[in-house]
Amino acid sequence: MMVAERKKQVHNWGNEYQNNSTYTQKGRGPIHPFFKNALLIMIMVGISVGVVYRHANLVAMSREVNSLAVQKNQLADEKNSLQVEVAKASSLSRVETVATEELGLVEPRPEEYKVVRTSPEQSD
Repeated sequence: MMVAERKKQVHNWGNEYQNNSTYTQKGRGPIHPFFKNALLIMIMVGISVGVVYRHANLVAMSREVNSLAVQKNQLADEKNSLQVEVAKASSLSRVETVATEELGLVEPRPEEYKVVRTSPEQSD
């Protein structure tokens, strides 16, 4: 294809319906370039609105993920502090203190100890 023919095609782009009467249907003429441009602009605006909406939605989800990550860290810190409290409360020295001070229990005297054997083969 020669350069002159290509330039002519590019120059006449969009005007091919004006000279061809086979494209007129039911008494309607070819689509006016104004309406083509308006349709293209509406499509571009629609796509732009969609992109902006998706971006705003993405930003909102990102904020939610960040707040949930902060909440997760706070709950992990609380869990760790509660585990420390449980470890302190269940330590042997804490149990002995509660038994002697709050419950009034005393350690048995040596003669009060009883040895319980689990099988007859065991000996002292």
